Amino acid sequence: MKSDRWEAVRNTLVGVGCHTRQLDGLRVHLPAPLRARLGSSLNEAWLISFWIEGQLRVIPKELWGEYLRRVGGELAQSISAKSVVALIAELAEDITFDRANRWLIPTVLANRADLGGDKKQVILIAREAWVEIWEAERWDQHAKPEFDLENAHYGSLEAIRGVDFA
Repeated sequence: MKSDRWEAVRNTLVGVGCHTRQLDGLRVHLPAPLRARLGSSLNEAWLISFWIEGQLRVIPKELWGEYLRRVGGELAQSISAKSVVALIAELAEDITFDRANRWLIPTVLANRADLGGDKKQVILIAREAWVEIWEAERWDQHAKPEFDLENAHYGSLEAIRGVDFA
C-alpha cells in the first residue's frame, strides 16, 4: 500500500519529462521543470543509490523505508532479491542540492553507473516517487527496445531528449 506522502511525491513528479544534462565534474544540474515541481522539497533530505539496470535513483529520505519494501516486493520473484535490496541499501548515501541547484553524485555511485570521465552526458527521468540518473548511452540501449522509436515516425531517440511530455 502506498502512503499519502508517496502519492504526493509521485503526483509532483508526473509529467516532468526526460532531460539531457551535461555533468559538471560529478555534479548534475536539475532542469527547471523538475526544480519547479519539487519546490520546497529541494531543502528536504534525499538519498541516492544504485539500481540493477545501471542507473542511479534519487528519492526523498522520508520515503526510503517504503521504497525498499516496494523494490523488495518487485524483486521477490528473484532468488537474490534480499541481497539486491541489501546492496541498494548499503550503497545509499545522502545527497543535497548546492546553491546552483545541482546534485553532487558520490564517486562510488558514479563509477557503478559509469558516469564521469569521458561520459559527461546524463539523462534525468522522474519515475514513481524518485528521479533516475542514467548515463546517456546506457539510457539509449535501455529505451530503444522499450519504445522502438528508431522505426517510428518520431525519429531517433536523440529527437526526444530534453522534450517535456507534460
